[in-house]
Amino acid sequence: MAMELERATKKRRGGIDDLPDDLIVDILSRLPAKSVCRFKCVSWRWRRLISHRDHRKKLPHTLSGFISRYCGPLNDDELVSIPHFDSIDGGEEDEEEHLLVPDPSLSFLLGYMSISPKDCCNGLLLCLCCKNSPRDESDYVVCNPATQRWIILPEIDDYDQLATIRLCFDPALSPYFHVFAILEDADGCITGVEIFSSETGRWSHRENGWVDQDDHMVRPDAKSVFVDGMVNFISFRSAIIAVDMEGKKWKTIPFLEQMNCQCFCSGNLAFIGQSQGHLYYINSRNRDSSILSVWTLDDYCSRQWSFKYNISTSQLFGWTNMRLERKYNLIAIHPDCNMIFYVSRDEGQNTLLSYDMNRGEINSICNIRDPFWNPWDPCLPYVPVFMENRIPPQKSSSFLPKRLGRNLSLGAIKISEHGPAERVKEECKEGHGNINNAGAGEGEDAAGEEAALPKEAAEPDLAMLSAKVDAFLVGREADAPTSFSELERATKKRCGGIDGDNPAADLTDDLIVEILSRLPAKSVCRFKCVSWRWRRLISHRDHRKKIPHTLAGFISHYSVPLHDGIVLIPHFDSIDGGEEDEEEHRLVPDPSLSFLPGYRTIFPKDCCNGLLLCLCCKNSPRDESDYVVCNPATQRWIILPEIDRADPVSTVRLGFDPALSPYFHVFAILEHVDGCVSGVEIFSLETGAWSHRENGWGDEDDHTVHPDAKSAFVDGMVNFISYNSAIIAVDTEGKKWKTIPFLEEMTCECISNGILAFIGQSQGHLYYINFRDRDSSILSVWTLDDYCSCGWSFKYNISTSQLFGWTNMKLEREYSLIAIHPECNMIFYVFRDEGQNTLLSYDMDRGKVNSICNMRDPFWKTWDPCLPYVPVFMESLPDHA
Repeated sequence: MAMELERATKKRRGGIDDLPDDLIVDILSRLPAKSVCRFKCVSWRWRRLISHRDHRKKLPHTLSGFISRYCGPLNDDELVSIPHFDSIDGGEEDEEEHLLVPDPSLSFLLGYMSISPKDCCNGLLLCLCCKNSPRDESDYVVCNPATQRWIILPEIDDYDQLATIRLCFDPALSPYFHVFAILEDADGCITGVEIFSSETGRWSHRENGWVDQDDHMVRPDAKSVFVDGMVNFISFRSAIIAVDMEGKKWKTIPFLEQMNCQCFCSGNLAFIGQSQGHLYYINSRNRDSSILSVWTLDDYCSRQWSFKYNISTSQLFGWTNMRLERKYNLIAIHPDCNMIFYVSRDEGQNTLLSYDMNRGEINSICNIRDPFWNPWDPCLPYVPVFMENRIPPQKSSSFLPKRLGRNLSLGAIKISEHGPAERVKEECKEGHGNINNAGAGEGEDAAGEEAALPKEAAEPDLAMLSAKVDAFLVGREADAPTSFSELERATKKRCGGIDGDNPAADLTDDLIVEILSRLPAKSVCRFKCVSWRWRRLISHRDHRKKIPHTLAGFISHYSVPLHDGIVLIPHFDSIDGGEEDEEEHRLVPDPSLSFLPGYRTIFPKDCCNGLLLCLCCKNSPRDESDYVVCNPATQRWIILPEIDRADPVSTVRLGFDPALSPYFHVFAILEHVDGCVSGVEIFSLETGAWSHRENGWGDEDDHTVHPDAKSAFVDGMVNFISYNSAIIAVDTEGKKWKTIPFLEEMTCECISNGILAFIGQSQGHLYYINFRDRDSSILSVWTLDDYCSCGWSFKYNISTSQLFGWTNMKLEREYSLIAIHPECNMIFYVFRDEGQNTLLSYDMDRGKVNSICNMRDPFWKTWDPCLPYVPVFMESLPDHA
C-alpha cells in the first residue's frame, strides 16, 4: 500500500514536470506580474524559464529597479551626466538583472556627451541628451533600455516656454507613446500643452483646457503619473490636473481639506504615483509635517478620494521631525503592491529604501551612486518591456533601425485572450496591416508564431465564440421590449411597482426575520434602509431575540450629590450622538439600572457582549458591596458570591460570548503585596461558584496587570496587557494559559507608569493599539489575524493631528482610548479639554472623525468607565422581577 501511495504521489508530481516549456510560458503569460514573480520559487526550471531572454517578450514584468545618474569627469574642468541602474534587490547586479538593462549607461545612444534621464513610464525612458558637437545643442530622446532602441523627438517650437516634460506609455491602451510638454508664461502660469505622438511623429499644440489658466502652476521637477489614458500633475492650486493623449479631455480633481500642504508652493511637499491601477497621492500633514497621509482614487472617474494610511517619520527612520524634501524624498510607489520608495539624505550619503505600508517593514536597497544627489535629480522606477519596435504598417513594413528620426510604434500588439494568430488578425482588422505581411515589420518572430499555429486550429474557436455571441444576442432581442411603454412596464415590474409584483413584498414577517437572523449584525443594520416595513420588523421587541445586534452605545456614570455624600448613577449614550429616540430607548429601557434594588451607588466595571459587570454599594450596611452581572436589555441579574481568598484582587473582568456558550465567566486577577500576579479566580454561571487557579504564565514575578487595564475576550480566552511587554490570556476553565509577546515596535516606553496601550476585539480578531516608542503623537494599530499563531500584523498609524487637528496630544493625559467597533475598523476615544469630556469616533479606513456626545459627568477621569454596549436578548440570567 505504501509503495502504491508513493507511486501515485510521484505520478501526480510528474504531471507538472511533464508540461512542455511553451505551455508553461503560455500559462504564465496570462497571469499578473506579481504572480509570475512568485512562480520563480516553484523550481529552478521555472525560474530559468521565466528569466530566459526568449520568453521575456511574452511574460509580464514588475518593478526591477531604479534609473538614476552620476557625474563623471570629462576633462579637468567639466563633468558629464551618466545614467546608472540599481536593482531593486539591493543593487546586486547578477546575470538575470543585468539582462533587464544590458547597458545601464545607455552608451548605445551615439553622439551624445551627457545623458540625463528625465522620466520613465512602463519600460520607456525619456532623456535629455547633450550633443558632442555643437556643445550647446541637445535632443529629447525616448529609448527602451531593454531592447536598446530609441527615437529622437523633433524640436518644440515654443521651447522657451517649456515648464516640464513628461513621458506616457501604456501598452495595454495603445502601442504608441506620448510626450507631454507643459508650457507656461512669464509668471509661471500654464498656457497650454504640446503633445508628441509616436503614431504621427510630430508635436501638436493644445491651448490650456483647465479653467482659468492663471490658477494652475506646475513645478519643473514635479512628479507625474499616467492613469486611465490621462497624464496627471500636481497643481499649486490644491488639485490634480490631467489631460488625455489627444488633448481633448481635461480634468481637475480637487483635494480634500486634509490633503492640502501648508508650504506647498515652497517645495514639492506632495507625491503622486500609480499602483494597482489606481492613482495615489501622498502629502505631509498640514499641522504635523512628520506624518505622511496616503490617499487613493479607487474610481478615477468619480474623483472621490479615499484615505488609506498614515506613515510617521518615526516608522521610516526611527525618529521624528524628518521633513519631506529636506531630509528625505519620495521616489515611487510599487506598481503591484502597497510599498513606497524613498531616499534618505544624511551626511553626504543618499540611501534608497522601501517601506511596506501593509506590514510596516523597512528595507534598505542601496546607496545612490552620486553623493551629490538632490531632490530634483532623477531616481526613476523601471519596469522592463520587451515589445519589438516597428514602424506602423501604413508607413513602412521594414524592421525598425536602431536610430530613427520619426514614427515609432512599440509593437502594435493588443491585449488578447486568443493566440498569436488571433492577435495578428486583430491588428489586421484595426488597420495595422494584413495577415500576410503583418509580421514582416518584426522580423521572423511573428511569422514564426503564425507558422507554429495552423490557420485551421484557430478558426473553430472564433466560429464557436461568434455562434455563442449570436445566440446570446438573439435571445436578448426576443426578450427585449419593443416600445417605450413596454420598457416602462418591464422596469416597474422589476421594481415591484405593478400590482404589488415585488417578490419581497410577498414574504411573510416571520420568514424575513428568519432570513435576517442568519446574517451578521452589520448586514442587518443596512437592511433597515430597505423599507419602513423592514425597519419596523428589525426594531420590533418581539424579533430582537432572533436578530443579531451591533454596537448601540456606551455605558458610563455620573455623580449626583446626596445629603451624606455623592452617589454614582449609570448612564447610557447612544452611538448616534446621544439622541435617545424611541428605538434606542428600548435597547436600554432603564439606563440608571434602578431595577437593581437595595443599592445606594452602582459603578459599572466591565461590559462584554451585552452583559454588564457592576460593583454595587449597599444601602445598609454602607461598607458592604456586591459584584453584580446584569443584562440591561432584559433587566435580569445575578449577584456573585464573595471571593474567599487572602490575596488582594487586582482587577475583575467579564467574559461572555453567546456564540461559544450561554454561560458567562468572571475573572478576578489576584496579586501579591508587590503587585505581581499570583493567580486567578474564575466564576462560572454554570456552576455558580468561584474556582481558584494558580498562576500559569511562567515566572509569576514577570507579570503585573494594571487595576484599570482593558481586557478583550477572544476565542474563549480573556486577554490582559502585562507590564512585561506581552499579552497574557487564560481560558474560561483556567486550563489553558497563553503569553503573546510584543514585537519590538509595539513596546511602550513608559508603560509601567500607566495604561499607555489598548486592547480590544473587532471582527473576531484581537487588536492592540500603542503609541510609538519615539513619537508619542502616533498610535500604531496591530492585530492578531490568526489568534493561535500569535503572529502580529501591522494595520494602521494614527496621528493626533488626525484625531484633533494638532500634534503633541498625550495618550491618557489629553485623551483616552475607549473601544474599537466590533464590526468595523473604527476606534472610540474621549477628549478632555477645559473640564469638558467629548466622546468621538475615528474611522481608520476613511480617516473621518465624528463627534458623538459630551460625557454627562464633567469630572470623568481615565479610570472611570465608558463601556461599549451591544444589546443581547438571551434569557440566560435568572428573573428577579
